[in-house]
Amino acid sequence: MIGSVLATIAALAGQTAESSKPKVDRSGEAAFRAMLEQIKAKSKYHGMILKSVREPQRSDFYPEGIIEIWKDAEKFRVDFGDMWGSSSIVVSDGKQVLEDSGSDPLTLKKSAASWTDSSPSLTANGSASSPWHYLMDGPGLLARLDKDRAITLGVKPNSIVWDSTLFGTLTLTKDRSERDLEVWEIEFDNIPQQEQNFKLFPEWYDAPDPSARWRQKVVLTKGSFPRGVFSTKPGRGRQVQDLRKSGS
Repeated sequence: MIGSVLATIAALAGQTAESSKPKVDRSGEAAFRAMLEQIKAKSKYHGMILKSVREPQRSDFYPEGIIEIWKDAEKFRVDFGDMWGSSSIVVSDGKQVLEDSGSDPLTLKKSAASWTDSSPSLTANGSASSPWHYLMDGPGLLARLDKDRAITLGVKPNSIVWDSTLFGTLTLTKDRSERDLEVWEIEFDNIPQQEQNFKLFPEWYDAPDPSARWRQKVVLTKGSFPRGVFSTKPGRGRQVQDLRKSGS
C-alpha cells in the first residue's frame, strides 16, 4: 500500500517537473525543413564559402579562409585555404576518398555516408569546417537536433535561427536566388568551439564571448566542371596511407 502511494507521488512529481519546463519555441521548424529540402535537392553545383570572423570588442569582420566546393551527386571535392597558409583537399569519386593536407602521406579511404563522415577536416572542429556541410544532409538534420532546442524565424526575410550543440546559435539566410546563382549566409556564435579552445588552451584563447561572430557567405553557381576534378588518383611521387581495406 505504502509502495503504491510513493509510486503515485513520484509519478505526479515527475509530471509537475515536466509541465514546469519552459515551452521551447519551434515555430520556425516548418520553414527550416523547407530550406533544408532546397539544399538537399542541389545535386550538382560549384560553390565558394567565404569565411570571416568578428572577434569580441571588434566592430568589423575580417577574412578567415575560403572553401571551394564541387558537387555532383555522390561525388565531391572540397578545397580549403586560410589566411595563415594552411590548406587541405578532400575528394570523393563516390567510391573512395582522397585526403591531402599538403604534406605526405596522402590518405585513401572508402567513401562514407556524408561529407562530415568522410574527413575530420570537414567536421565542426576541422580546418575546413562549415555548417553548410551538415545542412547538405537535408531534413535528416532535424532528427538529430535536440527537441529542447529552439527553431524560430529570423528577423531578416528568408532566415531561420536555431540552437546547435556544434556551432551554438546559428542564423541561416537565403540571401539571393537567380537562374544560375544562389547566395546563402550563415552566422553563428561558435560558443561550443570557443569553450573547448579556452578549456584546452587558456593561455592562447580568451574566455567564451557570445558577442563574437562567425559569418560564412555561401555562393553557388552552375556550369561545367574542370576535367578530373573528382579524381582520387594520388599524384606521382606522393606517399599514400591506404585505409580502404581497414574500413577506417
